[in-house]
Amino acid sequence: MKILGLIIISLFISKVFIAQTILPTTFDSDTFLDVSDSPYLVTSNPIINSGVTVQFEKGCTIMFDQGKAFNVSGTLKLIGEENDSITLITNTGATYWGPITTNSGNLIFDYTVLQNPRKIISASHGVVNINNSRISAVIGTIGEDGIAIHYADTVIITNSTLESNPDGGKIDAIDADGIGYGNISNNIIRHWPDDGVDIGSSSHNVSINNNIIYDVDFGISVGESSTVYAERNIIHDSYAGIQSHDGATLTADHNTIFRTVRSLQPHHGTSSNSGGTLIVTNTIMNSASYLDYSTQSNSVLTMSYCLSNKDTLPGNNNLFDDALFVDTLTNNFHLTENSPAIDSGDPNYSGSFNGLFTDIGAYEYDSANSIINIISNKNKSFGIYPNPATNNLHLIFNEKTSKNAQIIDVTGRIQKSIKIDNSNSTINISDIKSGIYFIRVGVDTIKFIKK
Repeated sequence: MKILGLIIISLFISKVFIAQTILPTTFDSDTFLDVSDSPYLVTSNPIINSGVTVQFEKGCTIMFDQGKAFNVSGTLKLIGEENDSITLITNTGATYWGPITTNSGNLIFDYTVLQNPRKIISASHGVVNINNSRISAVIGTIGEDGIAIHYADTVIITNSTLESNPDGGKIDAIDADGIGYGNISNNIIRHWPDDGVDIGSSSHNVSINNNIIYDVDFGISVGESSTVYAERNIIHDSYAGIQSHDGATLTADHNTIFRTVRSLQPHHGTSSNSGGTLIVTNTIMNSASYLDYSTQSNSVLTMSYCLSNKDTLPGNNNLFDDALFVDTLTNNFHLTENSPAIDSGDPNYSGSFNGLFTDIGAYEYDSANSIINIISNKNKSFGIYPNPATNNLHLIFNEKTSKNAQIIDVTGRIQKSIKIDNSNSTINISDIKSGIYFIRVGVDTIKFIKK
């Protein structure tokens, strides 16, 4: 362990007398904490001074007494690896820890597991960068948002799972105000009593893409003159899908909103004169229980190349029809081969798509993901369902086969290799982390999401 001065003495003494290594109250020089002295115990609120970097080695466990956490003015790095995460948990007898606070500091987390925090992060200015991490069992009361960020320079939250208790206080998963750059992508955000992602206070250069958000109030809410772009998100089984209010501008393209009370809301609830601008294209709104959109006098709402089975949508080239998803009972929102959304998107769309034109919705049609067409599909030798999947991934083959199936992550690393020798096979994926993966059998590869 590379630690100077009194920190060495403090850690040495604590190591002699107890099983955990007690962290000092202040870090005033760069510190690397290695796994050989883990678990580390937080009994105070350790201060990381400005200009100081504290980094924990992969595999470390950090245990917190009740309500304790780091106070960061410098840099805190929790850098694990895919199969060797850093874990933050409560100490024996504690029910919660947190929040990690920072004022103009830097929080850099990668492959980190955070369990039982009361609030996770309360950050002012600086940088928040969370990747490949899992946050679970967050508790809190009204106003204690999970990740609360105010006037940060950079906010990056990607490839992570954020999970709370839907019966807790009215708290957002991510609440970011006044940020200069934001990238919130490829996350699973679920079971939050308030919004999944709430952006406000003149935030700009913010992208919210490829997230799966469910069991929340609003999936995405943008307000207070912020400017946000949201693409290919799936928002389902929540009160509402997307909201823009109080002078904000939200451009939403290729999203899927399913089984909500409301789909779109360019204003803030019943508050008068709270309108925002909401520009929606290539988006599916399906099975809203009340209505797809509502406006106020100062709302601006445009919809084009969208599909709804609830309301006839105003605007150009919108469709009134059912999207015909693969399997809504398992939350598989891929399109079946007969979906009216196929090739019905904006012909001027320049992003990646299959077919003649782009499809409407978060997922482009892929015959391998259509249960109706799995067996007859001649382009691939197998199909999978459900997608997204939670515990088990089922494979269906065109014919008897005996091959290896490999599950590969987005970096190209093989997570599992399984011998396939039946025409129908089930693979247990409960032991791999949530995220985007590929399954390869022979020369064919199919993308899937582990929830």
